Amino acid sequence: MPKKSSGSGGHEIPLWGIVLFFVGVVLLLMTLGIIPWRVWSTLVDFWPVLVIIAGLYILLRHSHAWMATFIILGLLFLSLGIAVWQYGPEPVSANSRTFSQPAAGISQGKVTVNFAAGQLAISALPAGAANLAEEVSQTAAGIEAEFANNNGVGTLTINRQRGDHDLTIEADWIVKLSSILPIDLTVKSAAGQADIKLGSLKISKFDIEQNAGKAAIETPISGQGEIRVNAAAVDVTIPAGVAARIKSTTSIGAIDINSARFQRQGDYYLTEGYDTALVRLDLALQCNVGRITVK
Repeated sequence: MPKKSSGSGGHEIPLWGIVLFFVGVVLLLMTLGIIPWRVWSTLVDFWPVLVIIAGLYILLRHSHAWMATFIILGLLFLSLGIAVWQYGPEPVSANSRTFSQPAAGISQGKVTVNFAAGQLAISALPAGAANLAEEVSQTAAGIEAEFANNNGVGTLTINRQRGDHDLTIEADWIVKLSSILPIDLTVKSAAGQADIKLGSLKISKFDIEQNAGKAAIETPISGQGEIRVNAAAVDVTIPAGVAARIKSTTSIGAIDINSARFQRQGDYYLTEGYDTALVRLDLALQCNVGRITVK
């Protein structure tokens, strides 16, 4: 017996296609700087819209599919518009919040920076500075730091102040690290912009993860490092004259490596003279939805 056709020709609502289309448009607008990344935190408040969409899908999935598609898209973009409108300007704080960690009693450092929503800058302290690290928060988003000295290894973890969950208040951190001590550095940045300059630091190992947003990263001149990108755009600069080897992995993303400087050999990209250089940089790149540019 032939099946009855539905009122819309047997088509169902392409729900996952609608969701992917909406998320893709939002990510594009954020990458272009048209809307701020921190709007994600405001969009979370619109979760009841998902219940409405689920109801529309159940009621109309076998009929009036196109009408339901336009209604769902309208609800999603209306929610986005209201979220951007509610976001408004960032409250301004008149007071900066500062922190410094002396380097006395330590011979090397392990520093972890966990950052979300705003602007992050990491660079070197002036030569001869007596601290392992100095941080300044230039907005109301405070800094919380934990430090331990383990047999001469100073372990420092920098977080957003505990209990500060209002990500609509943009953080603006300036972190400066010792240029004298060898440091293992871990940075996790989300929903913001990062400017990380490691060229003047003695970095032994580094692990940088950028989730949603943009970042400009200058690598150290030696050591081992990994950069992971999730829904973000990252520009990586390897200082001139550095002997470097790069290994790249992508899923849904793109990695653009300067082929004039880095020659491909199997699974790696190498600078000329890497194999015989005494000081070398080994860099692993992983791009999951986004773009990495290396120069």
